[in-house]
Amino acid sequence: MAPLFLGTEVFEKCFSLILCFLQHCWGSNNSPLSGKIVVFTGKLSRERKEMQAEAESLGGIVSSSVSPKTDFLVVGEKPGSKYKKATELGVKILTEEEWGCLYSPLAILDCIY
Repeated sequence: MAPLFLGTEVFEKCFSLILCFLQHCWGSNNSPLSGKIVVFTGKLSRERKEMQAEAESLGGIVSSSVSPKTDFLVVGEKPGSKYKKATELGVKILTEEEWGCLYSPLAILDCIY
């Protein structure tokens, strides 16, 4: 059986539906990101503003700099000084894939069951 490839438009619609469902399921107060400070760095595979909006819609607080209060640093390619500082401070560092897992459909199962 040949693999199924979704076009960008279909993928974006599916992603939007999943995000909408998660916002409804968790609400901003019950999300794993609720009240967490998130910083994005490096060259990301998606638009930074889009990823920041996702974090905020799920109750996260987006910051532009790493501090001892930062909960997550999401890294793309060539992260630079924010990565170094986060490592020194012991901040949880997530790849874009790991970031996506925080609100994926599979993660909902842990929330529900």
